[in-house]
Amino acid sequence: MAGAKTNSPWLSRRRWSERSLRSRIAIGTLAAVLVLYVVAQLAGAVLGGSTPSGPTSSSYATTPSGLAAYASLLRNYGHRVQRIRTPLSRTDLPPRSVIILADPSSTVRSEVPTLRRLLHVGDTIVLTGARTIPAIQALLGAARSPTWSPNGSQLYHPVSPSIRAAGIHDVTTAGNGSWVYAHSTTPLLTSGAGYLAVAGQLGRGRLIMIADTSCLENQFLAQNDNAAFGLYLAGTSRSNIFFDEYLHGYGSGGSGGTTTGLSSLPVRWKWGLVLALVATLIWMWSRALRLGAPERLTRTMTPVRQRYVDAVAIEISRTHNPQEAVEPLRTAARDRIMTRLRLGPNSSAEEIAKAARINGIPEEVLTAVEAPVSHDSDVLALGRALAWLEGENQ
Repeated sequence: MAGAKTNSPWLSRRRWSERSLRSRIAIGTLAAVLVLYVVAQLAGAVLGGSTPSGPTSSSYATTPSGLAAYASLLRNYGHRVQRIRTPLSRTDLPPRSVIILADPSSTVRSEVPTLRRLLHVGDTIVLTGARTIPAIQALLGAARSPTWSPNGSQLYHPVSPSIRAAGIHDVTTAGNGSWVYAHSTTPLLTSGAGYLAVAGQLGRGRLIMIADTSCLENQFLAQNDNAAFGLYLAGTSRSNIFFDEYLHGYGSGGSGGTTTGLSSLPVRWKWGLVLALVATLIWMWSRALRLGAPERLTRTMTPVRQRYVDAVAIEISRTHNPQEAVEPLRTAARDRIMTRLRLGPNSSAEEIAKAARINGIPEEVLTAVEAPVSHDSDVLALGRALAWLEGENQ
C-alpha cells in the first residue's frame, strides 16, 4: 500500500489542499489581515509618521492636549528636562529643581508631604488644572487657597511686575477654568474677571498654581506669549525641569494600571504585538498534528500483497468478466467514500462530486471507482483508488 500511495499522482497533494474549506478560508482571511496591517504601518511610517497619542497634559503626549511641545521648548532653551516615572517620594531631585504636575490622572494628595518638603528646601512646584486643587488646599490650607471656577477667559494679561519683565503681554487659553479669588496668593495673570495663574511662597520654595493647563498645551503654545510664559515658569536657564509622568500612568505601578512599563508603548505597537501573537498561534495550530478519523473497534489486517494480487488475477481469469471480478473492490471503495463524505446511499452523483471536492477526495479517485473496467489499467486504477481511500481512513 505504501508504494501505491507514494507513486500515485493524487496522493502527493499538499496538506493545504486536504484541509476543509472552512479552515482554508479562516487561515487565508487572518493572513490577509496581517499583511494589510503591516503594509498600512509601513505606509504610515513612510508617508505620514505616527498618529498623535498620549494622556492629556503629559509631556510624552503629541495630541493637541499634550505637553510634548512644551517639553521640547524647554530643552531647546537650555533646560535639562526629565520625566519622573516613579513616586515623587522615591525620587532623588537636585537642589533648585522645577517640578511640574499637570492634570494628573490620579489624586496627588499622597504626594503632599513630599511636595511640602521640596518647597521648604527651595524647589519650585507648578500645579496646573482643577485636579490639583486638593493638593493646593492641603499645602496652603483651605482658607488661604485660591478658589477655582470652571468659567474661564480666553485671554489674560500680566499683573505681576515679574511677568511684565519677562516680556509677556497676552496669554491665550481654551477658557476651561480660572481662579476667581486669589486669597493669600499673588496673582500673575488676569482677565479682569478671574486669574489664570497665582503664586505662593512656602519656606524657601515657590508654588505656582495655574487654573487652566491649556495655555501650555501643544494646541496653544505657539499663540501670543504662551511660550514666553512657559519659559517664565522654568526660571533661569539651565534649570532642572521634572515632569511628573508617574501620575499619568507611566512607570512601575502607576495609575495606568500597568506594572511592566507597557503603558509607554504606542497603541499601534500594542496592536502589533497582539496580531503577532495571533499569527504565532495560527502557525502553531497549522503545524500541529490533529486527530484523524474515529479509531476502529477492531484492527483491519492488511492481506499479504502477493496473495491478494494472485487471488484477484485468478478470479479475473476464471470468470472472463473483469467487471464482475472487481465488483467487491468497487463496493469497498464506494463504502469508504460514502463513509468519509457522510452521505446516504441515495445521494446523487452531483452531491457526491461536490462533497468530494470539499473534503479533498481527488477527482481521479471518483473516476476510477465509477468507470467501467475493460483493461488491466482500469483494474490498477481502481486498486490505487482503494489503496488511497484505505490510507486516508487509517
